[in-house]
Amino acid sequence: MFLSAANPNWPQATLVDMLNKHLSLTAREATDRIKKNWTDDQMAFDLIYSQAMEMADALSTGIIAQFPTKV
Repeated sequence: MFLSAANPNWPQATLVDMLNKHLSLTAREATDRIKKNWTDDQMAFDLIYSQAMEMADALSTGIIAQFPTKV
């Protein structure tokens, strides 16, 4: 709620979906690491990295939209 209130270009549902996906992927990676399943751990890490870059893009796009004269 805090992030979506800070920027009208970040819909709360979108942020919740992104953050839940990130937590799910992180839990998956942690489970694989605990089980010493290194192949799946690495694949999960790659998914987390890609998803984190997507979140960064979405957040920066929202900032640019909020302050278009600052670009």
